[in-house]
Amino acid sequence: MRTTFSLLVGVSFLAACAREPEPEPVVELVQEDCYTVDVFSSTKVTAPADSISEARRAFAGVWENGAWNGSHCHDLYVIEINEDGSAVVIDTHGPGNGSDATAFRRTATFDEADRLVIVSGNSQRVYELVEGELHAVERVGKSRERRAILTRRT
Repeated sequence: MRTTFSLLVGVSFLAACAREPEPEPVVELVQEDCYTVDVFSSTKVTAPADSISEARRAFAGVWENGAWNGSHCHDLYVIEINEDGSAVVIDTHGPGNGSDATAFRRTATFDEADRLVIVSGNSQRVYELVEGELHAVERVGKSRERRAILTRRT
């Protein structure tokens, strides 16, 4: 009986002392002054063929000022969209997270929901158009996820 009472008192005390969890800090997934890298290869955007759906055609162009979880800058050049569901992109990241600035020419694909998908090693990035912005989610392995929002360069 005494042990049960002591446990109840202890649990009640801990419950009374429990605090509401701290809210997550607000991070800006778009940063106007974000810098990635100067791309020296051709970044000319080829207009997609009329036979490609409008949903996919809308990805063509240069998307900039993304900030992965508010810190690591990211731009994406969607320079070619093909009828087979693939796209050619230049994927750029600013310095940070212990690495230099990078730019890679990659082949991306569109999924059945007309989202642009880039797979590289154990990383998968999915880009979705939402009200004129390019929303990105990157998953690395099964444990890490980060987000960014890119705006169209005008």
